[in-house]
Amino acid sequence: MTSTPSHPNTPHEQRLDHLGELLLTREVRLAAWGNYIDLPDTPKDSPQAAQSYGQRLSRRDADMWSTVAPIRAFVREMISIARAQKKQVDEAAYRSNTSHWYSQLNWSEEALDQLDALEEDYCSRLDNLPSSAAAGTPEYDALIDERNAKAWYAIRNLSLYVSAVGHVHEHFQRYMPRAEDRAFPPVPAPSRDTTRRPHQ
Repeated sequence: MTSTPSHPNTPHEQRLDHLGELLLTREVRLAAWGNYIDLPDTPKDSPQAAQSYGQRLSRRDADMWSTVAPIRAFVREMISIARAQKKQVDEAAYRSNTSHWYSQLNWSEEALDQLDALEEDYCSRLDNLPSSAAAGTPEYDALIDERNAKAWYAIRNLSLYVSAVGHVHEHFQRYMPRAEDRAFPPVPAPSRDTTRRPHQ
């Protein structure tokens, strides 16, 4: 993730700081997982070891889901702002070596769409469980674990590509030095209904 302002002046810049912190948390958690699976003496052949490995894997997936949950609350708007910023910068200077940012913004949005679809599907399935199947019961927790595991690659892609939002902002500030030129353009209202409360 590109560096963000140390003293953010706008809501977008504040969110850039928050986004950077969340992505750093993800990297720390992934590093801890990598250290575990790379241990030469980590047993994986016995039933007990397989159970321990599965529990750690479920925890990794749950941690990744909880890490991106705050990002999903605002990152669509950040992507829209980044696209609008990009259009305001001189096209000749901007297209030379930054066209890949368009693709990264699109891929970030595709990952969000995948996560939203998973959220909707599993919220429906969780709502259809018997009333006795609350959080902490095997039926409920099995669905949560399944959702988190299926979200792994979408979370990976979002984390890889959403840094383009920060790169665009830095480029925007560099090529639009006057404060009046850096006024943030209006952002279209999100097309998706994201008001439904997610399950954990």
